[in-house]
Amino acid sequence: TTLATMINYVNETAPVHIVTAYNPAGIELDDETNISRHRSLGIAVAGRNVLPTVGSAPDGSMPEPGFALLEGTLGDALELAREFGQLAIYQWTPEALNIIDVDETFRRRLGWSLSEHRKSAVTRAVGPRRSG
Repeated sequence: TTLATMINYVNETAPVHIVTAYNPAGIELDDETNISRHRSLGIAVAGRNVLPTVGSAPDGSMPEPGFALLEGTLGDALELAREFGQLAIYQWTPEALNIIDVDETFRRRLGWSLSEHRKSAVTRAVGPRRSG
């Protein structure tokens, strides 16, 4: 799956950077314009090692397709985001999912970590540990 592939990249070659072209500068655009912008972003990342993504608000509203850049630098991802009028990108590392503004003056850790994900996956697979 896409998530499994991204987790492998985060684990082995972190970080992964996630960029969208939807709603530049936080200005909500119509669907047709956003779809056209997403296609242009797809053209801009053609030939790169990317995966499609869809990000949304925590409640699942406001879905925005984008691309996870599996290779490249933070600078490359920020430049791409600036080209598409974005205010920020996501950076996924084994330690955290971060949001970073395109000017690199703001960075916020969103609390996800690969080690927490692994613990959760093990618990789901074998059940919680019981003390004895």
